[in-house]
Amino acid sequence: SLKVALTSTGAIRSITPNAAAVTVTANAATTTDFGFIGTKGKRLSATTNAGTFGNGCDLHLSIIAPNGTTVLGTNGCAGQTALIEAVTNVGAGTYTLRVANSGASNGSVKVAVYQFADVAHAITANGAAVTTKIADPGQNGTLTFTGAIGQHVSFLVTSSPIASGSVHLARPNGTSVGGTCIQTNCFQDSIALDTAGTWSIVLDPSAQSTGAASVRLSSFSDVDGGALTANGAARSLTIATAGQNGSFTFSGTSGQQVSFVVTASTISNGSVHLARPNGTSVSGTCIQTNCFQDSVTLDTTGTWKIIVDPSGTATGSISVKLSSFSDVDGGAIVQGGAAASLTIATAGQNGYFTFTGSVGQTAGFKVTASTIASGSVHFQRPNGTPVSGTCTVTNCTQSTVTLDAAGTWKILVDPGGQSTGSMTIKLT
Repeated sequence: SLKVALTSTGAIRSITPNAAAVTVTANAATTTDFGFIGTKGKRLSATTNAGTFGNGCDLHLSIIAPNGTTVLGTNGCAGQTALIEAVTNVGAGTYTLRVANSGASNGSVKVAVYQFADVAHAITANGAAVTTKIADPGQNGTLTFTGAIGQHVSFLVTSSPIASGSVHLARPNGTSVGGTCIQTNCFQDSIALDTAGTWSIVLDPSAQSTGAASVRLSSFSDVDGGALTANGAARSLTIATAGQNGSFTFSGTSGQQVSFVVTASTISNGSVHLARPNGTSVSGTCIQTNCFQDSVTLDTTGTWKIIVDPSGTATGSISVKLSSFSDVDGGAIVQGGAAASLTIATAGQNGYFTFTGSVGQTAGFKVTASTIASGSVHFQRPNGTPVSGTCTVTNCTQSTVTLDAAGTWKILVDPGGQSTGSMTIKLT
């Protein structure tokens, strides 16, 4: 037979994982330890709440492994509200939750420790939303799916009561890609997967946030709207899935001038822009009806694209018309001579008159007649830089300027938006 006597030294108290918080009174320069049993394969977190310490950083919270020396997680400002983010334990045994007051004031705080496994579910692309319940502070959730290189995906948080945090994609090796917030309607736009294997959507609440969040995964290919013919009919495409983009193609030549207009659109927000043959973007406009991209001079020969990129979860149909043109040469204009005229026939097109100027010469001009509704008219130096300017309507007048370069100057007519029409100018 054997008799055993157990005597408490008072140096350590017990705390139960996932149970009610324990109130600790921490006097100045004291340490209070709580012991708890850890289960192999679980993760750990700890919180403080309702602290009365004026300087929250005087109180430190830490989780210590069974060997007594390995610190698995710390929080140096635990005197009011704090979280030790989830850490992986090192196996079964007795762990220590340490509350250390390094300051000169007394106070109290409620402490709790949590033990859990992260929540994992499978999710199907273009299927129903999947709900993940985050029950303990520091716990994460993962939604796994099989992805292929080049596959385009997006996801939407369809509902969530979780106050703060993030949701992001994780590659099969665990590295993060993209990310959005964790609240209802937070949306991750299109991402092209760069690795084949098991991908994850990781739900990572911040602070002590918990709750059940639902996420829907979409997979798609971008929409090919076909080839556009410059100065031909508009073409249309339909974006059916949130995150999906669309594109029209055309053959472009270096030095060619183009513009485009959205002739019709049911897409509520986003952008439409030009993309070079190498994929880099050039300028852009909005996505609604009558959004207009003014003249762009192409800098590369090859297959260009007009990219339709809805924002957020916007979907719908869009029609785009492409124009190609050269600027209108209105010929030479003589200072003090007869007025000269030109006609802008295509949206985005500019026009110009030329004259020979010398350094110190003074000159001005007047729009004697115009049917161009908006835009500007200005002097342009021989090197192409602008000098002053005025409006495009009849009787707009450019007051006298002193020319600061010798050579061929221009009076440049630059209609605004889709404005076209004729203009007559007199150089004074």
